[in-house]
Amino acid sequence: MSNALRILHLEDNGNDAELVRIILEKDLVDVELDHVSTKKAFEKALQEGSYDIILSDFSMPEFDGLRALDFARQLKPEVPFLFLSGTIGEERAVESLRKGAVDYVLKDRVQRLSTAILRARKEALERAERSKNELQIRQQAELLNQAQDAIYVRNIDQYITYWNKASERIYGWNSSEVIGKRACELLYGSNPSRRDHIWDAVLEKGEWVGELTQITKAGKQIHVASRRTLLRDVHGAPLAILNINTDITEKKNLESQILRSQRVDCIGAMAGGIAHDLNNVLTPILLASGILQTQLTFPNDLRMVNVVKKNAQKGADLVKQILQFASGTKPPETELDFASLLSDLTNLSFKAFPGNVKIESEVQQGLFSVSGDRTQFHQILLNLCVNARDAMPGGGKLAIKISNTIFSDRVIQGQKRPVTGNFVELAVSDTGTGIPPEIAAHIFEPFFTTKSIDKGSGLGLSTVATIVRNHQGYLELETAIGRGTTFRVFLPAADGKRSDEKNNVFMNPAGCGQGQGILLINEEYALLEMTKELLEAHDYRVVTATGGFEALAQLERCQEKIAALIIDLPTPELNLGGWIDNIFKRLPNVTIICLKATDEAVHLRGEWKGRGAFLKTPCPPAELLGTLQRLLAFPPT
Repeated sequence: MSNALRILHLEDNGNDAELVRIILEKDLVDVELDHVSTKKAFEKALQEGSYDIILSDFSMPEFDGLRALDFARQLKPEVPFLFLSGTIGEERAVESLRKGAVDYVLKDRVQRLSTAILRARKEALERAERSKNELQIRQQAELLNQAQDAIYVRNIDQYITYWNKASERIYGWNSSEVIGKRACELLYGSNPSRRDHIWDAVLEKGEWVGELTQITKAGKQIHVASRRTLLRDVHGAPLAILNINTDITEKKNLESQILRSQRVDCIGAMAGGIAHDLNNVLTPILLASGILQTQLTFPNDLRMVNVVKKNAQKGADLVKQILQFASGTKPPETELDFASLLSDLTNLSFKAFPGNVKIESEVQQGLFSVSGDRTQFHQILLNLCVNARDAMPGGGKLAIKISNTIFSDRVIQGQKRPVTGNFVELAVSDTGTGIPPEIAAHIFEPFFTTKSIDKGSGLGLSTVATIVRNHQGYLELETAIGRGTTFRVFLPAADGKRSDEKNNVFMNPAGCGQGQGILLINEEYALLEMTKELLEAHDYRVVTATGGFEALAQLERCQEKIAALIIDLPTPELNLGGWIDNIFKRLPNVTIICLKATDEAVHLRGEWKGRGAFLKTPCPPAELLGTLQRLLAFPPT
């Protein structure tokens, strides 16, 4: 007898079918793949053949995947059914899982197909083995109480005659409370309609498998995977129904979280697409405000320009944070000024807090130096303060304290080993309701929230925990019902380290250029003109180009006068890597500054060999001017 894994593959595209064959024969040791492309061939193969796995496309001209799934569930319910499709959407994917498919794999992620098949096969073998042993388990009732599944028996009049220990644990009723009662009255409350349909199906077909939503003794709603088998007496007459229910509440919650996570992934993908346009909006504001700061003399005018520049920079920081989230890259670190962070929060965010919440803050003098991303730490403060506000619906006191602390073998919540070192402690306290222990155990989990959908996503505290962890810090919770809550964030001292940003300072803002020629390349005319005006205001001679061909023409005309190129990516018509190599051959002493919203071009740094810099946009005028001045002061040799 062959031990090969037999797979029936329904696919109307011959090329896709051949690709799947190649992948499976490569990944799986012993596999036999039968390919069919029509409804008739599929039904015939299922009726005549024996298969371990059914693999199906979702959309086909004459036969869709859901109809194939229905037929397979009727004829071979024990055989795992998987979808492999490039067109299945979120709603249809959920519907297919509800109707009995065990998994779905997108064609653009076909590399996980073999793993999905092996897992489905393993689970099918486990189910088959469980079914084989059900009768033995029923005959040996004393062993049923060791099972993790809820197992109970109802007679033909639907009254419970057996109730195992796992049923007591899952549903909350003791055996003495349920024997002789109807299960529908206990487990379905006021909505038993589907129970009648299932009962009729079991009597007709001998079994039923599916998922149900039930309630416990405490009124809690749970999800179960239910298998119901008709038991007959020696004469073949219906005697009772055996119920085996598995609590899958956590699994269903996880599926919901995965769907929400996929939506977050889509937002991340969209962020990269809109970043360039957002930067094109913010960069002229930053450049113009930088120019105006050097030209205005009236205090009120300067104050308004400073407000515009500060808010534009905050918008730029938020864009960068979204891009870092989307790409998974680590943000650049700077030395944090906690007093400034608290001041910003007070000016921009606390004004929206209700008047019955009293806010107190204290920042210790002489804090240890801490390096990190300013925007992310602003997010930590804001999330913790918003949670404290929400915990005091009737008002109260919100206290923020930032101070130094030194640990010597300090035991930290959630850490296996004691901690030693210098830290800056951020403590956010409220006098609110406190957090019950059963909720406190889950508050840092993604998507966990006790708020309604319109008031909370369940991402605030999980984001705080992630940011703290990424900065090698620690997070503790102190709470008591009716006495309030304190979150403590411990951030490691930077040990005198200086940030890269401080090494990039603008060296001489009064007039950093000496008449050097700059070729400025930008496809956005407004940005081109604004950057040109900034550079010319600081004693540079600027030649502009809006695309690759125009830039080459400008270089041909005045290459001897060009000391540096400033390129805003993406620049049309350019193969940037080869283009830069060509420039270095023609102008060995030229400097190149590359501007880009994301890290996609960072690999070019190795090719520059110290001849240029890569700056993320929108960058402040001082950063661009300082970087240009530094590079021109030490040209490549």
